Amino acid sequence: MEWKSILKDTLSVCVVASLLGLAYNFYSDHTLPIFHEDKKLDYVDENALFSKNNSIDTTGTHTVTTENAREIIDSLKGQQTPADTLKKAAETKNEQVTDVQAPKSHFINLKLFKKYISDSRIVLIDSRSPEVYAEGHIGKAKNIFPLAEDRDQYLTSLMMLPRDKTIIIYCDGGNCDLSDHVYEDLKNFDYQNVFIYQGGWEEWTRNASHKQ
Repeated sequence: MEWKSILKDTLSVCVVASLLGLAYNFYSDHTLPIFHEDKKLDYVDENALFSKNNSIDTTGTHTVTTENAREIIDSLKGQQTPADTLKKAAETKNEQVTDVQAPKSHFINLKLFKKYISDSRIVLIDSRSPEVYAEGHIGKAKNIFPLAEDRDQYLTSLMMLPRDKTIIIYCDGGNCDLSDHVYEDLKNFDYQNVFIYQGGWEEWTRNASHKQ
């Protein structure tokens, strides 16, 4: 019958296409895994969480106020990077931005996160949308949404964060990359002690003892 011939031809095309795809993937410079593999992360230990705080001299570190935050944001529209702009602003006030070597990893696990979320040395950032944040968040987390329409307000919120604290950012977890955006922007502003709780809201709420 004609439909059997069509089915046979279709299966033949699928098999050939699959074989060609496997062959291309094998010889490609950017090989993709055949089976899904969970992303393996290197987590920081307890000592790394606060080590950079001890090396920051807050008496000589540039302090951003609401007023000069606007000046810095306006200057970002030029050719300079956020870090360069912040350093230049500090130099005009005879201040300094402390350069500290970045840690090898910036992820923390659930155990460490749970232990220190209420610590006075921690500033917790929820990078999800304001609507989702209002439905529930972890502890006293501040809501800073990187995709906010008011970009100036977002950058101001970042620059107003204290530099002598450890900043931990989270979002939904899994494939959510909002915390990554906030992390990169903070690093561009020379914030040193910044970490991501990768498990996020999803992992936190899966643990019954953590539910709020």
